[in-house]
Amino acid sequence: MSNPLLQKDGTHKVTGEKLTAAEIRKRQIATAMKDPGHLKQWLRESGHQWLVLRTDDLVDALPWPGGVETLIDLVNCYTDHRRTIDSGRREFQKEPLTNKRVEVVVHKDQTLELEELDRCIRWLAAQAYELDPNWDLEGKPL
Repeated sequence: MSNPLLQKDGTHKVTGEKLTAAEIRKRQIATAMKDPGHLKQWLRESGHQWLVLRTDDLVDALPWPGGVETLIDLVNCYTDHRRTIDSGRREFQKEPLTNKRVEVVVHKDQTLELEELDRCIRWLAAQAYELDPNWDLEGKPL
């Protein structure tokens, strides 16, 4: 993914500096690591609002075997975090000790919910339209 702040010749659009790939990466990391908000902003602005990866390519790109553990840790962190997010739904369950019905919060799981899928699909569709203005969802799969 190209950096939106760089021109094609590698010149920074704001400062006019000529930057090497190493300098660009160093600045990206420094900005993104300030706090979670900066990292989220950097991801959005760098075109990574949604990470949609072909897993075969991802596995092939990982260093072997160390990348396996890193990927598994990442998936587990994501799953664990999602389990802390209130989905907005409630359900009733029987409380085992008192046998009473109690309302409990339903938390998200690692599967994207309909609203999240909708946002992701629209984001991906916009990318497809950008590549081919004649593309449509009803057309023959490419």
